[in-house]
Amino acid sequence: MGFTFLPHTADLKVRAEGHSFVDACNHALQAITRQVSEQHVQSKQVHSISLSAHTKEALLFDLLNEAIYLLDAKNFLIHNATLHFHSENGRVILQGELHGDDAGTYETTGHIKAATYHDMKIEERDGHVVLEFVLDI
Repeated sequence: MGFTFLPHTADLKVRAEGHSFVDACNHALQAITRQVSEQHVQSKQVHSISLSAHTKEALLFDLLNEAIYLLDAKNFLIHNATLHFHSENGRVILQGELHGDDAGTYETTGHIKAATYHDMKIEERDGHVVLEFVLDI
């Protein structure tokens, strides 16, 4: 499992897969890094995150935009994530750590403006999760 870049007319469409929602989210974050740099990113820094939303789609949207914010504002490229997902009081919550490194130490080849809700979908069945989303590049 992992991620695949899908054909899209103007932006970047991604399919990230995993054995769980958290696993698929980790692959989605790795797709963002791969769009920006083809080099292997080290795990030398850690950023903690805590996100809460009403739906998994909104949570995915927030996670992707958090990764883009960290890249733009903190110059942070993600290697992988240690995430925990749960529901509480009608909300879905994703907490954990993003592991990565300073983007300035890598050759970058692309840029991502933002995640979008366009064509976003989450499919979960029989221990397999597929996330599809579009990134504005």
